[in-house]
Amino acid sequence: MKKAMIKPVRLQSGDAIAAFAPASLFEKKKAKEGKLYLKKNHKIEVLETKKPFLKNHFIARTDAERISEFNNWVKNKSIKGMIAYRGGYGTSRIIQKLDIKALKNNPKLVIGYSDLTILLNELVKNGLCCVHGPMLSGDFFRRSHTELEQRSFQSCFFTGIPIGKVGKKEGLKCFVPGTAKGILTGGNLCTLASSIGTPYEFDSKGKILFLEDVGEKPYRIDRLLVQLKDAGKFDKCKGIIFGDFTDCDQAQRPKIKSVIQEALSGINIPVIWGFPSGHGKRQCFLPFGTKVKIDSNPLLPVVDFLESCVS
Repeated sequence: MKKAMIKPVRLQSGDAIAAFAPASLFEKKKAKEGKLYLKKNHKIEVLETKKPFLKNHFIARTDAERISEFNNWVKNKSIKGMIAYRGGYGTSRIIQKLDIKALKNNPKLVIGYSDLTILLNELVKNGLCCVHGPMLSGDFFRRSHTELEQRSFQSCFFTGIPIGKVGKKEGLKCFVPGTAKGILTGGNLCTLASSIGTPYEFDSKGKILFLEDVGEKPYRIDRLLVQLKDAGKFDKCKGIIFGDFTDCDQAQRPKIKSVIQEALSGINIPVIWGFPSGHGKRQCFLPFGTKVKIDSNPLLPVVDFLESCVS
C-alpha cells in the first residue's frame, strides 16, 4: 500500500513564514511589497535572513550560502512555511545538498515555481505536498486577483478546502479527449527536461503532469516535448495539463499551440490546454502532490482539484 502524502499544516493569522533565495537575485522593492501584502491582508509575518544578498555572477549568493539558508529555515520550528523570492536559475546547483529528510520530519509549506520546479518535484517524490505558484517578489502580491486566483491562494495557504472544478469559462480547451485521475506534479517544461538523466529526474508515473514555460521559441518547445516523449514520460503519466506559454509565440512562425499539438501526435492520454497558471498574467496556485481529476471533453473540459495541499 502506498503511503499517504504528507501535508503541512495550513497557515493561520499570526503565523510566520520564511523567504529564501535558491536561485537568481531578486528586486528588494518587490519583495518588500510582497511581505507587506501578506502582513496587511493575512497577518502573515515573512522572516528574512539578515545577511545581505551579494550577487554571485548570475545567482543570489554562493551555493554554500543558499544551501545554508534553506536548511536553516527547514530546521527552524517557529516558521510554518517557506516562500521563494524568485526563480531564474540556480536551484539545480544546490538541490543535492537541500535537506529534504529534515523537511519530512518537520513539514512546512514550500511555495515556488519556474526554476524551483526541480525542488517541487523532489518534494513530491519524497512524499511531501507543496505549492506551485507565485513567489514573493512576483506581481501576484502587488495587484488585484481573479476569483480563481483567490480561491487557489486560499486553498493552498489557509483553508485546506480543495480548489474544486476549473473549466471552460477559465479558458480550458480539449487537446486530446479522455478522463484520468492522478497525483499532480510537473512545472516548468525546460527545467523538467534538464532533470532527465540526473538523480533528480522527475517522476511522471501515474501522475497528472502540469507544463508551462516562458520565452522559449516554438522550435525549442517542440524539442523539449520530443525529449520528454522519447524519454517515456508521456507513456507513464495519466494525463497532461498545459498552462501558460508566455512569450513563446513568434511573428511569422507557427503558433505555439499548434506546435504543441503536433509534438503530441500519437499521445493516447487526456490533454487539456489553457490552464491559467505559469509566467503570464494569470497565476493560480497549484497543490502539487494531491489528487486531481481531468475530463478533457471537447465541449466541457474540466480540471477538478480533489484535495488541498495543506491539512
